[in-house]
Amino acid sequence: MATYPFLPLKDHLLGIAMGKVWEESDSLDVLNDSIISHLPLNVTNFICSNKGDKMLFLDLYPSKFRKYIEKDKLDLLYLDFEHLIKQNQKLDIAFDLLEWLFLGFERNDINFKLLNIITNHKINFKEDFLIKLKLSYEKEATA
Repeated sequence: MATYPFLPLKDHLLGIAMGKVWEESDSLDVLNDSIISHLPLNVTNFICSNKGDKMLFLDLYPSKFRKYIEKDKLDLLYLDFEHLIKQNQKLDIAFDLLEWLFLGFERNDINFKLLNIITNHKINFKEDFLIKLKLSYEKEATA
């Protein structure tokens, strides 16, 4: 079976929007390097998940995450999200889940923490980043 690299700042709508906002203040390489720093040393790219994995994770995780939010067990949400990226190397699925949370829940605290996890805790985003990201996302979605 063929494998294809997943380039989050080029292959995902939220990643594209994220990159455009980030480029306003810093080099895209800084953002990309922080994201791929999750990978083991001998691996250069995340790989696109197969359809079966995507269906499984995207069937299970939204209801799980919703329960964590409802019960205010955000540490479990963050732990599962980070595990998805670090242990399972499913960054494409993590971006799908981040997009769902970003658009579906008006919780900046959660979104900031998940962005921090996406960047392997290497970037602290400024307060206005989420506002700009939402505007950039909407622009990209309608382009």
